[in-house]
Amino acid sequence: MGLFSKKDNNVGSSIILDKKPHIVFIKQDMNVIMLIDASTSMNKNDGELTDYKSRFKYAEQQTIALATEGEKVDANGIDVIVFSNNVQEYWNTTAKTVEQAFARGTIGSTETAKAIRAAYNRHVDIESKSTLILIVTDGVPNSQNSVKKEIVRIAKAVGSPKVFSICFLTVGKLSSSTKNWLIKLDEDLENTTNGVDIVAVEPLCGASFKATREKAQG
Repeated sequence: MGLFSKKDNNVGSSIILDKKPHIVFIKQDMNVIMLIDASTSMNKNDGELTDYKSRFKYAEQQTIALATEGEKVDANGIDVIVFSNNVQEYWNTTAKTVEQAFARGTIGSTETAKAIRAAYNRHVDIESKSTLILIVTDGVPNSQNSVKKEIVRIAKAVGSPKVFSICFLTVGKLSSSTKNWLIKLDEDLENTTNGVDIVAVEPLCGASFKATREKAQG
């Protein structure tokens, strides 16, 4: 879908493997929820791709940058969900408090579907008119089918990406199977969601974040 960033249109889906400069925009009336993969695979260091940090530390650096921009358009700050075997929620964070979300480090596996469900529940609870969730992850979740079912359920419920959108921000070097799975989520799911496309895939590596007073659009 690619609604939230600017990139080289000649790169296509292969950009999810690369560190290409691109911008993720945070719009004024958009509630932003960032989901952070804290599974043990996030301990891996991908060299220059993750600034010679572990994937988890690189994600922390980028989340702080996102929160700093988010404060410019949302006085309450962004929401953060850290997930591995379980889900930890941090509502209305600021750049100063984001570090707390990373304090426990990495553990266990990847309950992506559970984290997406928690983000959607937050969207409903606060009666958000427009929510963007950014999922920072390096791999395939515990259950690909559960993630697909959760996204299809949400897409049918909201009816438009203007209401609720999901952007996977990939961190580190992806396996071919992970890349293929993410591409299918990006390109094929609308066939089972009555034409509603709420999924985009972009790289976290190389991303910068920019707050804008522009209204959110699908």
